[in-house]
Amino acid sequence: MDGSHRRAGTLLGTVGMALIVAGPVMLWRGRSGRKEIRTELAAQKITFPERGLPAELATHAGRRVETGPEAHAGQPSSPTGRRHKVDGTEQSSAKEP
Repeated sequence: MDGSHRRAGTLLGTVGMALIVAGPVMLWRGRSGRKEIRTELAAQKITFPERGLPAELATHAGRRVETGPEAHAGQPSSPTGRRHKVDGTEQSSAKEP
């Protein structure tokens, strides 16, 4: 095995070890982040309005917002500029630039 193959093997081994260590850390941080979001949303006591929600969110009417996906309900995954009415007024779902 020449020097370049040895260096490549060392590099791959190092990257592999880094990923083996990083994987569980990222899982732990993701779970703790979700828990933190749930705690914050529960403390804020946010609820969906009783009326005026778009049809796709009607099942959430009057319920408390408890998870991150619920907090993002109705928001497009990309800033498309989609508009909907809430309490009779037109609202934009697009994020501000």
